[in-house]
Amino acid sequence: MSAALFYISLLAISALLHLMPRITRPDLYFGVTVDPALRISASARRILQRYRFGVWCSTLAAVALQMALQRPAVSAVLYAVGIGGAQLAAHHSTLAHAIPRATAIEIDLSAPPEHFPGGFAAAALPFVLLLVLGTWSVSHVDRLPGRLPVHWSFAGPDHWVTTSPRLIVMLVLLHAISCLVLMAAAWGVLHGSRRICASGPAAAAERRFRRRTLLMLLTVAYFSILPPALALLQAPVIAMRLWSAALAIMLLGFIVTLLRAGQGGARLFASRPPVGDRTADDRWLGGFIYINRADPALLVEKRMGIGWTLNFGNPWSWLLIAMLVAMVPTGHYLLR
Repeated sequence: MSAALFYISLLAISALLHLMPRITRPDLYFGVTVDPALRISASARRILQRYRFGVWCSTLAAVALQMALQRPAVSAVLYAVGIGGAQLAAHHSTLAHAIPRATAIEIDLSAPPEHFPGGFAAAALPFVLLLVLGTWSVSHVDRLPGRLPVHWSFAGPDHWVTTSPRLIVMLVLLHAISCLVLMAAAWGVLHGSRRICASGPAAAAERRFRRRTLLMLLTVAYFSILPPALALLQAPVIAMRLWSAALAIMLLGFIVTLLRAGQGGARLFASRPPVGDRTADDRWLGGFIYINRADPALLVEKRMGIGWTLNFGNPWSWLLIAMLVAMVPTGHYLLR
């Protein structure tokens, strides 16, 4: 990773962390169930100011360490420790303002069914395209160049490997696993997560938020099949640069719309939502890691920022982690 990219990444992450307390559901503050009115109190402002001070101090320390030592890994560890400390301190301070969570369960039998955008066929198409690409490439390996690019920088390909049927299978498999993880995450959002609001404008906003998230995951899955296709079909370098730019623009557009909507679309309606996200505060470690074996949900809404996090008490969450881990040796084989 170049120094410029490292600094840009730190600043972008810190900017998101700076905003996160404001885009979380109004009845949650640093992972604690609170009265929404707390956010405008002097106590909440002090907690927020100390948190943001910790975030930016950690950022400056990581930048200074990187400039002095040129060790991105060491700087990143320092940054993560500082950020984690700021979040835990804010969570601990907010615990003094905790209130009982909502325990009632709402069900809307008239709610419209939710599906993958485009249906199952749209979700399965990336795998079909990768299968076709891999089959064609293995059967025509003699027509491919002797070396294939498997990693690119902004200047173009920077890592090449000798072409072979096994290499082609591993290349396609790596991106198939990536698609599978994205589709598993989308399935978890659609079928393995809990709806917070069951009816009214809050529920409608929550459905729109989920649909945007599903569209983003599905779009990224389609984008993920292009690198092996560009490599195997011997596309010019400009094609990968265009792919990188298009991916960045697409992700930025989705992220901006999700941030504007707030967690679960909470910023899209004025009515007061139910207190709490219907998960017990004591099941959240530090307000950020959820462990509850009695909860069948695979994914639960994050209590800080937007999106979902795994219920580490659900055995299926470890399958998702195993798929992510499986990508490491596959990628290592390609890059060795």
